[in-house]
Amino acid sequence: YDPCPAKGTECKVMPLGDSITDNSQYREALFRKVIAANRKMTYVGNSMNGPATVDGVPFPRQHEGHSGQMVDDTARLIPASLQKNKPHIVLLMIGTNDADRSSTVATAPARLGKMLDAMTQMSPNTLMVVAKIVPTKAALTAPSNQRIETFNSALGKELDVRIKAGQHVVMVDMYAAFTSNPNYANAYMSDHLHPNGAGVGVMAETWWSAIKDFVK
Repeated sequence: YDPCPAKGTECKVMPLGDSITDNSQYREALFRKVIAANRKMTYVGNSMNGPATVDGVPFPRQHEGHSGQMVDDTARLIPASLQKNKPHIVLLMIGTNDADRSSTVATAPARLGKMLDAMTQMSPNTLMVVAKIVPTKAALTAPSNQRIETFNSALGKELDVRIKAGQHVVMVDMYAAFTSNPNYANAYMSDHLHPNGAGVGVMAETWWSAIKDFVK
């Protein structure tokens, strides 16, 4: 299985999620890794922001990050975007707002799983890279972060079922990547929910580890 086209041709990657994706920082950091590795990758999506260039190279500003979105919001918008943009790889991190607002978080992982089923049915050759979401800046015992831990645990089970069924789904663990640093709250977070510059660097490295063997 190889979702991307041959070497020398851009692999189309769709960053999909909430405000953490809408903010261009992790997309910029990941694109730097692509440039450094002398690979070909572009971003696709119906939204657009970010710098004109990164390290002197034109930056692909397209994405599907939408501030404030929850799982159901993403499920509603993604069919049309998949059909239009035809990504080879999707980088999906969603659920932070569900966990922060708490009202629908208990069922969010199952609904995300159903969204993935619809996505893979519509785009069966696309690699879906799905992230366990980052922690909050608050202490790990805070209620909002406990909801994130519960969400991530249930999400892992949803993804495991689909991976074992042969769907082109890969899980990355942003939560573990952050909390492996005991001082992550100060080192990687800019506010309650959003990573800072160092944090998006951790995100970029985590995404890159999942896709670097495919982007040529």
